[in-house]
Amino acid sequence: MVMPKYAPKRDLSEKEIVNALQGLGCTVHRMDTPCDLLVGFRGVNYLVEAKTAGTQYGKKLNTNQTEFNASWKGSKIIMLHSSVDAIDWIVGLASHSEKGAKP
Repeated sequence: MVMPKYAPKRDLSEKEIVNALQGLGCTVHRMDTPCDLLVGFRGVNYLVEAKTAGTQYGKKLNTNQTEFNASWKGSKIIMLHSSVDAIDWIVGLASHSEKGAKP
């Protein structure tokens, strides 16, 4: 097995996104491929890519991620740029699941 020479570069926004998600009750596992994070929330797993807003690199998924996303038969990669994005996303998921829940 060949070890990489350098550790993968982490997006600057990743730490704040992870902290926000964990603060909202998610479990978060850092990964390198196909995206940055595996996020568990209410029994569902999500693939999440942390991107830093305002950078050229942060505007879209890279080529490998785009190809993975196109061929993956599960849920698609979610891009988050900040803790606000993370909070909005989880609140939206929670709200959507509560509307569908039976009393």
